[in-house]
Formats: sequence, C-alpha cells, structure tokens
Amino acid sequence: MCCVCVCVCVCVFVFFTGGQTKPSSIFAVSSCGASSDGFQTLGCVTSGFSPAESLTFSWTGDVTGKVDYPAMKSSDAYTAVSQVQVKNSDWEAKKSFTCKATNQAGSLESKPIQFLRAEPKPATLLLTTPTNAELETGNATFICVASQFSPNKFKFTWKLGDGVLSGKNRQEIVTEEKSTKTFTAVSILEIAANEWIYSYSPVKCEFEHSGSIESLEAKYEVLAVDEIQVDIIPPSSEDMLVSGAGYLECKATGPKGFNGIRWIRNGQELPSTDEKSDAGTSMSAKTKITYIEWSSGTEYICEVKHSTFVQEVKTYPYQRENGCVLYDELVWNNPKEENDCNMALTFIFLFIFSLFYCIGVTVIKVK
Repeated sequence: MCCVCVCVCVCVFVFFTGGQTKPSSIFAVSSCGASSDGFQTLGCVTSGFSPAESLTFSWTGDVTGKVDYPAMKSSDAYTAVSQVQVKNSDWEAKKSFTCKATNQAGSLESKPIQFLRAEPKPATLLLTTPTNAELETGNATFICVASQFSPNKFKFTWKLGDGVLSGKNRQEIVTEEKSTKTFTAVSILEIAANEWIYSYSPVKCEFEHSGSIESLEAKYEVLAVDEIQVDIIPPSSEDMLVSGAGYLECKATGPKGFNGIRWIRNGQELPSTDEKSDAGTSMSAKTKITYIEWSSGTEYICEVKHSTFVQEVKTYPYQRENGCVLYDELVWNNPKEENDCNMALTFIFLFIFSLFYCIGVTVIKVK
C-alpha cells in the first residue's frame, strides 16, 4: 500500500513540472547613466533553469519597453536576460523595481533595485589671468578650471562686476579620470583688454555644481602712481650755443592709461611733437625753445594725464637758472648735460685766457 502511494506522488509531480527545473539564481542590474531620451535601462539575469522555452519574466513598478532575450545553454541548464526601461524621474526619486523569473517548477524574485545617488564631490577651482604681454596686444584671456568633481553636471558663468558676460566664452572642455570617476572641466573667456583694465571691476568665474556655486575673481591691479616715471630732457648746450635753439622733451613711462601730454609756458600751450607707444605704456612731447628763453630762466611745465592720477593731471616744471636745472617732484640725472656744461666753461675760460694773453703780448711789444 505504501509503495502504491509513493508511485502515485512521483507520477503527479512529473505530470505537473513536465521535467522542468526552476531558476537557481537571479539578480537585477542598471545602466551606468540615463540616456538622452529620459529613460534608465534595467536588466534582469537568471540562470540554472530548464528547458529554455519554459521561463517567463515579470517586473514590478512602472516599466516600459520590456524585451526578453533568447535563453543560452550552459552545461545542462539555461541563462536568460530581460530588459526594461524606467523614467529618469522615477529612478532618481528612488523608486524600487524587482524582476521575477517563473516556470512550472517554481519562481525566483530578485532583490529590489533602486537608484543610489553617489555623494557629490566638490570641484577644485583655478582661475588664470592674462599676461602683460597679451594685454599689450589688446586682448585678455581668462581660463577657469574645475577639477576632481562629480557627477558630470555643471554650469560655468562669467561675470564682469555684476554683469554677465555671455557669448564671449568658448565651448567647455570636459575630461574624465577613470581611476577616480571624477571630471575636469575648462572654460575659456576672451574679451578686449580695455574691458577689464578700465572697468575697475573684477572678472569672475562661477562654477555651479550639485546645488552650490563656487567662484574665483581677478581684478586688474594698477601700478602705483609713484611707479609712473616722468623724465625731462633739456636741450643740449651745443644746440643752444651753436644753433641758438634746441628741443625740450618730456617723456612719461608706466602702465597703460596715458591720456595726454603737453608743454605749457606762462599758461599757454606750446606747439609740440607728441609720440605714444603702440603698447600705450609711454608718451612724450618735444617743444622747441630759443637760447634767450632758456638762458633767462623761463619756466616750462610738462603736463601729463593718466587714468591713475587722482586729479587725472600732474605737472612737472623745468627751469634753468645760472646753469642749474630745477626739478619739482622729479629726480633726474643727466651726465651729458654736466659734460656739456663743463665743456662750455672750459671753452669760455680758454677764450678769456687767450684774450688777455694777446693783450699782454701787444702791450709788451709796444713798449
């Protein structure tokens, strides 16, 4: 009686399973990132079942685009894969999804799979400014580098003061460091040098990432006023004694910002020849004066205009008195002028000596 019962049970089991084996393992996976169409791809892998045609997949959650791939045989069992898509909004909202593999021998369900947001890594920011050599060409290039950040979602914004500089930066360059799974982004801004120099406002690079904004700024540093040098070059004694006239020159050098230079005598502007360097870092003015004006101690004033001056204009007087040149607010040393003076004095001394010698000789001969 017992044997009959056992035989009946075995027959019933074989009848309902049809010789099938249920899956022995199952797990769900997700793609590394969302696709551009706004969906995330999920996959389910199960193995250890047979026969190949006996298995069906089912998913929990709001999934679309389900695709079941043909089973592949490995030893005496099969492995199969199912793929679905879920909305990015559902995925990032941390909704969970599970897959289930079923045949007549039984079923197996995966552990829930859900979005696990990695902790964002803040960027290290670096801002480079244009060199003086580039500024002299009239251009200014700024480079903003954000490095070692993740995830790869960010925004650069360039500002001059409070105003946004739009349309003046190149396309960002982004690279990935595979070993650390971090990113580096570079933004390049190109503007006219004068926009930065004369705005008196800083250029700012803002980097927005993971809900926070980091920024660096650079302001053009104007050289101190005392670093602007003004040299007054008087006419040579040779020109004055031989030609009866010479040129008085005023030369100013320093940072960009020279707006004018001129000579003034008795409140009146004198005709002069003005020159300005291409880089805008120097300016000079030459005016012609006569021997009578020079020797009588007439005062000449060189007027220099520069954007860094508080009053915009500074004056530098020149006057020759008894062979000495006076300078206010100016230190000047001209060895050539000293040599010319010595030469002139020697010439005068020899002339007077020769005159008295000739007179003495004549008197002796007459006696």
